[in-house]
Amino acid sequence: CLYRKAAPPQSMFLSNKGVFGIVALLGSVASTSLSRVLSEYLGKDTMLALVCKSSQCGPKSVEYMRLQSEAALLNRSITSRFLIICLDATRPWSSGLVKNDPQRKLAMDNPCLPNGDPIPGFIGYAVNMIELDLADLDIQTNSGHGLRETLFYGVFGDLQVYETGEYLQAALSHINEDAVSLDGVIFKENGFIYSGCCKPEIHFPITVTEKQEKTLVKLELTRDRKRKAEKMMAEENCSLRKLEKKLKKATQKYQNFTAAMADS
Repeated sequence: CLYRKAAPPQSMFLSNKGVFGIVALLGSVASTSLSRVLSEYLGKDTMLALVCKSSQCGPKSVEYMRLQSEAALLNRSITSRFLIICLDATRPWSSGLVKNDPQRKLAMDNPCLPNGDPIPGFIGYAVNMIELDLADLDIQTNSGHGLRETLFYGVFGDLQVYETGEYLQAALSHINEDAVSLDGVIFKENGFIYSGCCKPEIHFPITVTEKQEKTLVKLELTRDRKRKAEKMMAEENCSLRKLEKKLKKATQKYQNFTAAMADS
């Protein structure tokens, strides 16, 4: 089960020494579909990357050696290569946060159509769809940047999330970087598109129970039907206006014709 009831336990030694845990356990998401596609997008190596405050936790540091000792206490050994993400070494988001947002989301402008309308199917930016635990919201670099501005912006960047692959592909001309959809499509800015369904071994935990998620899915289906109905109504209204315009022209022509006949 991916549902997270509480924050994952952390070694007091590790957290006090600036080792915060692995990427997969430093954030949660709202649905299984989102968890799977974001986890697949990042890949196993990044999901299992060890997140540290500074490069002092490198492989030759005292902290790293103590990390080996921590693993030994769990009857584990660290022998293979693994990724370490040093928050102080990342290039953080620098364009501000959403005002008064308890999750400290990044102030990012949503993509839009040339006429200013929102792009159909766009849900949000992946970096802002990660839910941070209250304790993790207090993690900051020496320059005062939090996990969302450093770690998650570093791994996701401006990754856009769409409801379906159909919406994503329709929006390709408005996507400057990468994008994913909840049904598993992954688009890379180099033009590569990965489709199909995948269940990665390592996932982000989700913040709702299975029952709650089913309710949310039903709600989203209802919203989708509502959006489609509204779209059909808008198209019908447009057709009606065109017919009214044609009728008005035909009426005007008829009136002009009858007036001309009367004058003759």
